[in-house]
Amino acid sequence: DTTEGAYDESIRHSITKMSHIHFVTNKESYKRVLQLGEDPNLIFNVGSPSIDLILETSLIKKEKLEQLIEFKFKPKNILFTYHPVTLESDNNDISILLRILTHLSKNVGIIITKANADEKGRRLNKLYEKLAEENDNIKCYASLGQFLYYNCINNVDVVVGNSSSGLYEVPSFKKPTVNIGDRQKGRMKGESIIDCAVDEKLILESIELAFNMDTINIKNPYGEGNSAKKIIETLVSKDFSNLKLQKHFHSI
Repeated sequence: DTTEGAYDESIRHSITKMSHIHFVTNKESYKRVLQLGEDPNLIFNVGSPSIDLILETSLIKKEKLEQLIEFKFKPKNILFTYHPVTLESDNNDISILLRILTHLSKNVGIIITKANADEKGRRLNKLYEKLAEENDNIKCYASLGQFLYYNCINNVDVVVGNSSSGLYEVPSFKKPTVNIGDRQKGRMKGESIIDCAVDEKLILESIELAFNMDTINIKNPYGEGNSAKKIIETLVSKDFSNLKLQKHFHSI
């Protein structure tokens, strides 16, 4: 995959060139690995293993989830995750996002999961904590863990931010994503993804559009699950005994 707004971009390509057998999540990534000169006989499109985890997760009732995360859902609800954009020089855009979250109607519940360990993440997390302290309809969590996170996706109306989860996993729950900024630029996106620049008016319009979006028939472009099974079957059924450490560049 590509993520033009994060350090991951060059690291991911480097790992690909150091690897011999490749399991990719989608057809575009398959073509990209071919462009890097890898052996087409050693590239396999198996979909995203994240969807396997979704299918294995038990979904609970909203009332039970409210007890577990100590949060009261509102008539409309948002799950918000925004990480630092590591390849951009300035993160002043976070002030716009905080202003939007503050000014949304009190009838909108907002669940914030904190930023990751990227540069400037600590600063963002302090701002999230302050926001939650000052607004009764907002709650902030360091990490929900897989079980609670997936159940939150299942119970909110819209996922907002710039996390890869909004592209990879949220479509499997038939929920829309408002994808803000350039962090996920270059990734393949399904029809339930609304791309939006870091602009207050545009973000509010995108959230309203997502609230009214019909996503019941949306398909996740990263597959329908069983990725782990496909990987294991490939490793077991294919003969890799003659695989040599010395690689050759395959032109297309």
